[in-house]
Amino acid sequence: MKKMIQVLLFSAVMFSPSFLNHAAVNAEERHSVPENSSMVSYGKLCNCGGVNYLLSTSYGEWVNVSEEKCTSHTYGTDIIQTRSAAKTYRCSSCSKGYVEHLMETKRVCHGYDY
Repeated sequence: MKKMIQVLLFSAVMFSPSFLNHAAVNAEERHSVPENSSMVSYGKLCNCGGVNYLLSTSYGEWVNVSEEKCTSHTYGTDIIQTRSAAKTYRCSSCSKGYVEHLMETKRVCHGYDY
C-alpha cells in the first residue's frame, strides 16, 4: 500500500504542468556553447564575458583511508575511502580554461545485525 502511494505521488509530480514547464529548458537560449558540443554549462562566467562549461572530469582510484564503527548496524565497521577528481572547464568565447581539483569521500558499509 505504501509503495503504491509513493508511485502515485511520484507520477503526479512528474506529469504535473508546473514540473513539465521546468523540465523543458533549452540551455543554448541562455548561454553560448560551441556547436556539436555535449558540454554542460554551469553558468560560471569567464573574465571575457563568456561562460565556462564543463569539458571533462577525471577520477583517481578509491583508496582506503580509515575504518570506523558502522553507523547503520549494531556490529561491524565501515571503510572510509577517498579519491581525487579533476574537473576541466573551458570558456565558450575565448577558449581559456582551468582545472578544479577535488577530493571525494565515501563510506562503504561492512556492518551487520543479528
